[in-house]
Amino acid sequence: MKNLKYIVAMLALGSLATGCKKSYLDTTPSDAVSSQNLYGTTESCFLVLDGMERLMNTTGASYLQAGGTDRANDWGESTVRFEEDNLGQDMVKTPNDYDWFSVCYNYTGIRQPTYNIAQMPWRLYYKLINSANYLIDSADFAEGPADDVNYLMGQAYAYRAYSYYKLSLYYCRTYSTPGILTTAASGLPIYLHGTTSETKGQGRSTLGELYERIVSDMDSAVARLESVSSIPGGRTQADISLATAYGIYAKVALVMNNWQKAADMADMAITKSGRQLMSQSQYKDGFNSRSNPEWMWCSTMNAAQSATLLNRNFFSFVDPSSSTSYANTGIFTGMSKDLIDVMRTLNDVRKETFTGTRQQTKFHVASADNWVYDLLYMRLAEMYLIKAEALAEISATSPEAIATLETLVNARNPGYDYESTTSRYTYAKGQNDAAYFGRTPLLKEIYLQRRIELFMEGVAYSDIQRWKSGLKRPSGSGNFTLSTAGKLTISAGSDNFLFKIAQQEMDANPALIGQQNP
Repeated sequence: MKNLKYIVAMLALGSLATGCKKSYLDTTPSDAVSSQNLYGTTESCFLVLDGMERLMNTTGASYLQAGGTDRANDWGESTVRFEEDNLGQDMVKTPNDYDWFSVCYNYTGIRQPTYNIAQMPWRLYYKLINSANYLIDSADFAEGPADDVNYLMGQAYAYRAYSYYKLSLYYCRTYSTPGILTTAASGLPIYLHGTTSETKGQGRSTLGELYERIVSDMDSAVARLESVSSIPGGRTQADISLATAYGIYAKVALVMNNWQKAADMADMAITKSGRQLMSQSQYKDGFNSRSNPEWMWCSTMNAAQSATLLNRNFFSFVDPSSSTSYANTGIFTGMSKDLIDVMRTLNDVRKETFTGTRQQTKFHVASADNWVYDLLYMRLAEMYLIKAEALAEISATSPEAIATLETLVNARNPGYDYESTTSRYTYAKGQNDAAYFGRTPLLKEIYLQRRIELFMEGVAYSDIQRWKSGLKRPSGSGNFTLSTAGKLTISAGSDNFLFKIAQQEMDANPALIGQQNP
């Protein structure tokens, strides 16, 4: 029965068209399931939502289609997050023929419109957008309890906003890029209804129009979820809860430099989540289970689902404990010596998630003998960091920002006191501090804590963009090597940060002619 439900739900997601006359957004439901049957009741609409959630964590999420094949480096949301870390300045890797992300790490792949690395975010998030659009078009008219309808609509608006937000990070200039009238910069094709093979392709909006849509969708998502008096039964952490919706809104507001909104949304996410910061022992448990008290949003796969993915998953590429993992072939994933040295002399549990050679153990499967895991999308610590950063932007010495930061860091390093200069986290050699030129001491501390706390959680690239710091990878022993990393420095606002739009999408959609990224 579960397999049947999954198949029915995935039919709602449809497949990507490959013909030259069709856009990648051609994801109309299969004729085998009528629209009336699929969206006629809230119960069937939940199957569509389940299919979207499965798309977030399944192999072949971006590429799998009729007549297509899945790829070893295509596992949905965690693929895109891992791309972010490969593009960052903290995660160090060594050359390996089995590393499918090497062309991401060296910044060549994202600049090639025919490369899978550049295409995967586009394919994944527009699939999710299209499915969200079908729900938005239909769920209000589905038969079922009002709470179920509002819950489904809240999910759909949140998914659409999140997907457009994520796409903007890779294919658009940063909303707050200096020297550019960002509201007039190129945005994305915006689709507000489910598409078919007959749907007319859209050209790129402006960035201002795109973020107006994202904010409007988040307002709708929050309003719908706030109106739900009773959560439908059987739902899991794979759903976007009200607290998670607040969290997504906080992330969006942070990019927009809407500091008060970001602080307020992050605070509401903390308050409404019902979660708590994990203990030091829990921090070392492997970041592999939704039982972690801090996780707000994550995949919720059962053992059978995990087993079908085999070694084509995020953990396989970062955890060498399993003999069948890609990491076991010699792929090294660790933290730069520059950053890990910040923690060396401190009583910080986070440094215990690295070996003596700086290889990461933060993410590891519970048992090397099988692939059973959940995948993290959002946790409480990020909300503390967003709140602290936003408040510190409003006031350089904000007591509330300091208290928020101290609450988080004390959970990792008991006794931490920001006001004590000996307690602060600073670079031993002063390296990389130039990345924060012109920032206040409090913001520098928050940025540094964010890089340590959220290491390998998929925010490295977008944080570099948002902070307008440019790429500054440290070199030398234990750090980055030019031969492998390809790029050690990239100036803020450089075209080298922009993902190219998939060439097949450019060819299939006449409205995009002349609108490729530089």
